[in-house]
Amino acid sequence: MEEKFENSGIQIALLINNFCVSISALVFAYCFHLLETTPDKKELQGHENIFLLIALIFSSMAKVASEIERMAFTKDWIVVLVQSSENSRLSAQNSIMNVLDQVSAALLPLFTGILLDTFSRIVCCVFVIVYNISSWIIESRILHTVYRDTPALKRRKSVDSEEIVEAQGNVSWIRSFKLYFNQKAWRPAFALAMLYFTVLSFDNLAISYGAKQGLSATALGTFMTAGSICGLLGNVSYTYFERCMGLLLTALIGFFLQNACAMTAGYSQVFFDSPLNITGYAENFELKSWPSRIISEIQSPSTRSDIIALPASQWPLSIILFFVGITFARYGLWIIDPTIIQIMQETIPERNRYRIFGVQASISEFFSMLKDIMVGLKKNPINFHVFSGHLVLPNGDLRCTLRRVCLFSKSSDDSLFHLLHKGISKFSQASQYSNII
Repeated sequence: MEEKFENSGIQIALLINNFCVSISALVFAYCFHLLETTPDKKELQGHENIFLLIALIFSSMAKVASEIERMAFTKDWIVVLVQSSENSRLSAQNSIMNVLDQVSAALLPLFTGILLDTFSRIVCCVFVIVYNISSWIIESRILHTVYRDTPALKRRKSVDSEEIVEAQGNVSWIRSFKLYFNQKAWRPAFALAMLYFTVLSFDNLAISYGAKQGLSATALGTFMTAGSICGLLGNVSYTYFERCMGLLLTALIGFFLQNACAMTAGYSQVFFDSPLNITGYAENFELKSWPSRIISEIQSPSTRSDIIALPASQWPLSIILFFVGITFARYGLWIIDPTIIQIMQETIPERNRYRIFGVQASISEFFSMLKDIMVGLKKNPINFHVFSGHLVLPNGDLRCTLRRVCLFSKSSDDSLFHLLHKGISKFSQASQYSNII
């Protein structure tokens, strides 16, 4: 795909993404049709799992194609488009892309809920199919128009013949990892990937944890909305900090803020009203029965529905601090992410962008998967997810991050002291300029 990414590659990824989502929706529609038209539900035993597996396979393929499409446009095309424009800043365009992505991610669940409450499931599946076909036609035309009207996208820098021979002589993924660790920005990029192991988010674990402790669906939705707002503010702040202080100091500020909020959420679990019981867990832990307990939890998960939502005055302080930490951590996270991405965009050679950003995505997903595996290997995954992943690790993660960013600044002929001095000077000049205006 890398050799065809000027136009045909991204078009293929777009087609696969929309086609696989449509097939997945079609499978669900057929499954719902069988459930409605089959009188004896016992005849469908086993078939539901097959349909679900097929839908998940196509959904996974769509996810891969979507990630390829996102990487092509937001990591490469946008750099070329900004370079072709005289009045555009890369930080501003990255921020706009992230804001649009976050707004759509925040509005999509609301729109989906209204759709499901208004129409039947089969109608919703048909709507998804029609929407994906229509959006594929529109997006394909837009991408083709952008490519046609941007000559810089057609004039890619040629690769030396020696590099082509070297690439053919090595295994592709090995060469990609070598390129990744040989690029200038691999230290801050790897630090960003490490956040996927310790980052706090409103995932299923956090939501189920809050519901188990008595938070209502409205309260959890409010925290999620506040987290989205903090993410949007982080994107806006990223452009201002980058313009006033530079990329490296902006990255340091983002890492400090994110880790401070993450550690606040982690330390909340040792409060007096926290449900975390380390002593009791250690006393009752048996290595021999540990694997069997995990298997039993997977085969027969808990389906308690008798948990009553508590009024706000009765919420435990530890739970409040936990979700406040998650909420405000989104601000620092969305300063870090676009900052490191821009550092990579500006330092990685054009011919290596797809390989290096592909490795970056792979490493990030590896740390995310590792976190999920470690959470699942505990009988009480919520406590381990909160305590081990977000109380102990952020300290080492922050030190490792600072070291990597400082090493990157030294490799860029910029000491940390000079970096801070230059950032403060830029910030002071920007403040004086805004006061004059």
